[in-house]
Amino acid sequence: MGKKLKELFKKYQPKRWYSWQTSIWLSVISGGMSILARLLGKPDSIVSSFLAWFGWIFFIIGISWVVKEERSTLAPWITSAVICLFIFGSWELGNWEIAVMVWPVIAAIIYALPYFWDDSFKKKLPNTNERISILLILGSQLLLSFWIQFFFVLSDFIEEYPSYYSDDLSESLFVVRSPNRKAADPRGVFILELLDLEIQEHYENRLWTEVEAELKEPEVLIPTIRQLLDEVKGKTAKLKEDEDWSLAEPYAIETAETGQELILQYRWNGSRAREDQDYLVEKICDFQPIANPVPLLPGNPVTQVKCRESKVFGWLSTDE
Repeated sequence: MGKKLKELFKKYQPKRWYSWQTSIWLSVISGGMSILARLLGKPDSIVSSFLAWFGWIFFIIGISWVVKEERSTLAPWITSAVICLFIFGSWELGNWEIAVMVWPVIAAIIYALPYFWDDSFKKKLPNTNERISILLILGSQLLLSFWIQFFFVLSDFIEEYPSYYSDDLSESLFVVRSPNRKAADPRGVFILELLDLEIQEHYENRLWTEVEAELKEPEVLIPTIRQLLDEVKGKTAKLKEDEDWSLAEPYAIETAETGQELILQYRWNGSRAREDQDYLVEKICDFQPIANPVPLLPGNPVTQVKCRESKVFGWLSTDE
């Protein structure tokens, strides 16, 4: 173990003061002093931030130096990654999505710099072949940055509008569903499942005469169900697609078994792959009178509520 550490130290021991090893060691020393300053003083003190900043600068210089000496073709991209890590990790100028998007652009700039300045920092002009190479690299990295940005935009869109991913994607140019992956249920199914629980909690074991009267009165039924839906929405994370959903006026119909069926339809008003079809989620809840479990009130039946599985209309998941 000691021999390996000795060999490692020898490898990174500066052979001269003007070397990449010196920059790496200066970055390590600056980082260590920054940590020490944070432990002995305030975590956000100017001294610790100043030392950390210099540690990053030395580290960037050392990394760019060593990859250049090794003649690595990935040198600009490695250096760019370290610069992005410093800018977006230390200064908190943005999120990591922005860092990944600007990473290839910064790499292209680093790639082009040696064609305009030599090792003595004297200006020069690239020849024709070098200009073509610069333009190709710059164009390809701008295109890569665009596609990375498009990926993040599309991912954020699917996260805010998950029901679009439940639709038919066969005509999409950018989003493809893998063959072994079925379309998920739209968000409306999730909302109605939660509303199912709220309805059962609200009506279960109440006197049947009272519940039956409410179900037959739209002026009472509609505000009650909408209030329960608002409670459901208040308990769930809000998504932008929630604005494209609307609850049709709920209504109840009598059944042959002296009960009631409550019809709930949650309609999708957003864009759809099949414009000629209605997109909605339907749930039916069965209300039945049962004997009162309280012995003191044997002649007053109470309400039993059982809701069926949601039915999906319009989305691709209905075809599978």
